[in-house]
Amino acid sequence: MKPLALFDLDNTLRDTYRFRYPRDHQVSIYDGVPERLNAIRNLGYLLVGITNQGGVALGAISNDEVAAANNRTQALLEAAALDSIQCCPHHRDRDKFDCDCKKPSVGMVLDALTAMPDSTLDGSFVVGDSKADHGVAESLNLPFLDALEFRTMTVPRITDWVTSTVRETTTKPDLDKVQGCLVGLAAGDALGAPLEFKSRDAVRVKYPTGLRDFIASPLWSAGEYTDDTQMALIIADSLLDRQRLDPAGISEAFQHWARSAKDVGLQTRAVLQMDGIAEEPEARSREYYRSHPGSSAGNGALMRCAPVALFHLSSSPMLIADSRRSARITHADPKAQSSCVLLNLWIAHAILHGVKDARSEALQHLSPAERTTWKRLMEVESLDESQISSSGYTVHTLEAAAWSFLSTDSFEDAIVRAANLGDDADTVAAVTGALAGAYYGYESIPLRWRSGLLHETRIKLLAVQLAQSSS
Repeated sequence: MKPLALFDLDNTLRDTYRFRYPRDHQVSIYDGVPERLNAIRNLGYLLVGITNQGGVALGAISNDEVAAANNRTQALLEAAALDSIQCCPHHRDRDKFDCDCKKPSVGMVLDALTAMPDSTLDGSFVVGDSKADHGVAESLNLPFLDALEFRTMTVPRITDWVTSTVRETTTKPDLDKVQGCLVGLAAGDALGAPLEFKSRDAVRVKYPTGLRDFIASPLWSAGEYTDDTQMALIIADSLLDRQRLDPAGISEAFQHWARSAKDVGLQTRAVLQMDGIAEEPEARSREYYRSHPGSSAGNGALMRCAPVALFHLSSSPMLIADSRRSARITHADPKAQSSCVLLNLWIAHAILHGVKDARSEALQHLSPAERTTWKRLMEVESLDESQISSSGYTVHTLEAAAWSFLSTDSFEDAIVRAANLGDDADTVAAVTGALAGAYYGYESIPLRWRSGLLHETRIKLLAVQLAQSSS
């Protein structure tokens, strides 16, 4: 796997300071840039350009003109030509939706990872000249090098900087917590399954002291988990089989599963039925989001993302990136993506550092725009139950899971509280179970739940295998 050297283009590699949207004849390369790029490539890096080109949406420049400028850039770089150039043509005011690619958002980096399956963010870094470029580095927990410093460094200094860039130290994970995360997800799912779609008041009437044991329902047997866990296990199997996140392979597996599944979420089913989904799931999912910008932030990605955390416990950049990419298979909305980042970083901190509350650490790796979506999360434990929604909106689901987890002191109490909120009870309890299991550990899960859970031994083994494969 090759790390990425991520470069802004304008005023970093090419001198276009006088032109907001440069055409091909206006492009020139700064002196010494090709030599520096070649030195980095010789260290085993893939070179990637990431450039905001919002003028396309504004009508100030065409896609063809952007492509021509990029082609001219590549020609001038000659042997140092970039391995990939990713462009964001969007502008919020004109497009009327929040894309996930306009820097400081990181969608262009995610696209590069998908386009180059042999790439990784381990050891990667960002070079740029703006706050937006720095924001990409912050969101992915990558080192940042200022463009001016890059252009004034000698080639030996560039080599020294790259080779001395501090990589994350590996902490051996607690396997009890690792197993607790995935088994906890399934246990919460199974407990909440019979309560799905029931109102909170109806749950209270039927179970005045709360449902605390697995029971059967018309759709599910006692101890049987739903699509939440089923899709999580599909992702887990794919990660172990491919030793990387393979969106197209996972999409194909989802399609096969959905043909006979008892229950499939509405948005998930709609996206899986789109033409070309098996070949380019992230592109098709984006199309769905752009045509449904106000109603595509369901919790169908959040409920299944925990295996990504276990697979990337030793690499926060890849954990962040693949949490987003796993969401983008069916849920491209930035709210859905950011919910997966928050949950998986929280899970990782619980497993590796024994931290119960990692909200502030996780929020640091969202873009400023995304953080506004999650302003209630930092105070959610102080809210009354009446202020907590357990709907299928991904923000509500993570808030409800956080509230259930932070306002209790045991795995069992957290999951019982989550499941008995009703509505999307199985998903809220599954997300709570993944988080609580990562903190309290496998042994904290009641024996009656462990012994009654469908495929419990397999789920426990998968969790260990994921952690042992951690990049």
